[in-house]
Amino acid sequence: MAMRIVRIKIDNFKSIKNLIFYPEKHNILIGQINSGKSTLLNALALTLDPDIGRRFQVIEEMDFYNTKLFIRHRLRLALYSTPLF
Repeated sequence: MAMRIVRIKIDNFKSIKNLIFYPEKHNILIGQINSGKSTLLNALALTLDPDIGRRFQVIEEMDFYNTKLFIRHRLRLALYSTPLF
């Protein structure tokens, strides 16, 4: 069975203060410069790629939204098994 992402929740990561996204089967990210398109993809890579930490330094203090405050940082994905069609 394949896995499908049905919900993405990001809190305080890079330029994203708070995001809840319910992706469809196919998605296109369109937006202005610095609107968070690459940040969303970086969050997915960070969450789904087990080897990402071996290839390069992944997270730095500047990667979190509003680092001057002590706030919780969260990346969450909801994955469900789906048939391959």
